[in-house]
Amino acid sequence: MRKSLACVVLVALVGAAVAACGSDSSAAAPSPAGRSATVSQSMSSATATRTATPAVTAVVGGSLPGSPSVSLADDGKTISLAVGETFLLALGDGAWTVDVDNQAVVSRVPNITVVRGAQGVYAAHAAGTAHMTAKNGSLTFKLTIVVK
Repeated sequence: MRKSLACVVLVALVGAAVAACGSDSSAAAPSPAGRSATVSQSMSSATATRTATPAVTAVVGGSLPGSPSVSLADDGKTISLAVGETFLLALGDGAWTVDVDNQAVVSRVPNITVVRGAQGVYAAHAAGTAHMTAKNGSLTFKLTIVVK
């Protein structure tokens, strides 16, 4: 008896939650990257649909967990990454413009807020070599990135 009462209460609560979501909860809104992901869960006759969008990640110090930081001390060096690895470019304050010659190999990760003095988080996408050049007034920083 208790189990059936608990099931009825649970179904009623789920139904109320679904009704509170709005009349057009099945439409998937596009994410910032132009893609959408829809997650659906069905309980009895009620269906709940929720749209997932990528979250903005804040990097509050150093880099992403397990990722290296690249600084002015790395000027002229070559770093090696595996596909999927990331690094934080932290060249210091100023109006840095960063160019990567092979975006298919390495590019900046969108939707990540970085600490002051950092220029972004970069990810390795495919095997190959990319050359990064960053400029800030008369300063020029160069880095070669080899992805294996």
